[in-house]
Amino acid sequence: MFKHFQGQPTRTATAGVHLLIGSEPIESIIDRRRLFLFTNIFRLQGSAEYNILSRQITMASCDSHSLALVSRKALEKYNLPDVRFLLNILLKNQNGKP
Repeated sequence: MFKHFQGQPTRTATAGVHLLIGSEPIESIIDRRRLFLFTNIFRLQGSAEYNILSRQITMASCDSHSLALVSRKALEKYNLPDVRFLLNILLKNQNGKP
């Protein structure tokens, strides 16, 4: 639809069209929200959600669809640090607060 409005051929790459209209691709929105959920759960130390997610990080297999694995793949896709590295930073920041 946006290609038609811009007068672009139908073969034009969708990412290029999104770039021209200034919108964010839905995939990056979903990845960002997953990572927000991931970090919010890890800020709830001692909760059931925290315990489940920390277990998923240590036990998840490569073909799993768990939040831990999906978050790990999103971090890799955007060349961000590993999950364990980020969690160590998050835990240090929480322990440093009064």
